[in-house]
Amino acid sequence: RLVRELLDTLLPSFDSRRVHVGLDEPWELPRDRVPDYMEWIRELRELPELTGYEMLIWSDVLGGAPSLLQELPTGVTVCEWGYDAGHPFDEHAASYRAAAVPFWVCPGTSSWISILGRTRNMRANCDEAMRAALAHGAQGFLNTDWGDLGHLQYLPISEPGLAYGAAVSWCHEANHDLDLPNALDTHVYGDRTGELGRALIELGDVHRGLRAQFPNLATLVAHVYFPQTIVGREFTQGVSASEYAFVARRLDELENEVAASRPLRADGPLVVDELHNAIALVRLACNDAQARLAGDGTLASVPQATRAELAAELEQIVARHRELWLARNRPGGLSDSVAWLDNLRLAYDTGHPDPNWGDW
Repeated sequence: RLVRELLDTLLPSFDSRRVHVGLDEPWELPRDRVPDYMEWIRELRELPELTGYEMLIWSDVLGGAPSLLQELPTGVTVCEWGYDAGHPFDEHAASYRAAAVPFWVCPGTSSWISILGRTRNMRANCDEAMRAALAHGAQGFLNTDWGDLGHLQYLPISEPGLAYGAAVSWCHEANHDLDLPNALDTHVYGDRTGELGRALIELGDVHRGLRAQFPNLATLVAHVYFPQTIVGREFTQGVSASEYAFVARRLDELENEVAASRPLRADGPLVVDELHNAIALVRLACNDAQARLAGDGTLASVPQATRAELAAELEQIVARHRELWLARNRPGGLSDSVAWLDNLRLAYDTGHPDPNWGDW
């Protein structure tokens, strides 16, 4: 009943004859309940409100499960998502084709939980998705951009991925090795100095200054989102203060390039301001990590005076973040976004981060 009421309310507001009903990330679904999941798909497909619509669903349960594909009703398109280089797009796409199930490939911009992006991963992810789409007859390419954990990345961080995804989905043969910095300067920002596109691409790779890498996020800034992280242990095992110092120096160089840019797009000055604040937040992460590594990796091991300096730096970043958010977005969501930074500020004040923050 709830689903039918939602469809009755929403569908008249849109012209599209496609409806994405989600069904992703059913982490709690045990194997013996998969038949119930498949039955739910069939029940949704049979709703009279969806008559004449193409129903899209995420691939979580179906990807890599060829036997289940035979149970799908007609009129369902599977959206095969994966956001890291090496995702088995080709294998899963081959199974959809073999089962005659229509499907889309769904890579992403790699902007989320990174602050500055993950350029190399983004390019590989989109490239691999499109290769599989062409090889196995996908009906679509859906380029995704998510806002996990407060959406602390600004729009310019997503735009290289949006541009590259558009390019390879339009013509992979011509654009897979696209000169993306030049394309951004020419077609996205109108920056005749040639500085902004290159700086954006390089900013998206600064996280690679750390040898420790983790899927679906930039390890470089993990302790910003989760202050309870013990830097140098677990998924940050092996990082060193010198790596963070190297990244901080690289940020200084790239910030100079951003400052030298002159984007002619209407929101060009805002783009530059957003990048300055994003760089400031990642620089804070570098300073924070170096201070932790001078101790035992915990925030509690950082001297109170150093934590006070970090807190003061963060306070300025948060104030600017509020202004930048409202310059481009509606107020809704701002408090949720700032909550992630306020949690970090509280951790600096006390030296004892909430161990359960973010269910990490």
